[in-house]
Amino acid sequence: MGKSTLAMTYSDMFNGMIWRFITDVPEINFDSYTQYDWGTRLFKITYSYTFGNRKLKEVDVRSGSEDERKRVQ
Repeated sequence: MGKSTLAMTYSDMFNGMIWRFITDVPEINFDSYTQYDWGTRLFKITYSYTFGNRKLKEVDVRSGSEDERKRVQ
């Protein structure tokens, strides 16, 4: 197992976070076109490196209630 990792992520690849609204109310002579572009397209590169001792001993963590149960038995 290696000590480092490289990850790449890309969100909203097809630019799908654009909302378009068309409003047409002929009774009051009102036409409207609205477009929201959230600008969420994002490309990230993440590099992680693990250093130090990777073979640590497991620590036995016990709670006070476990000790109390053993004492009562």
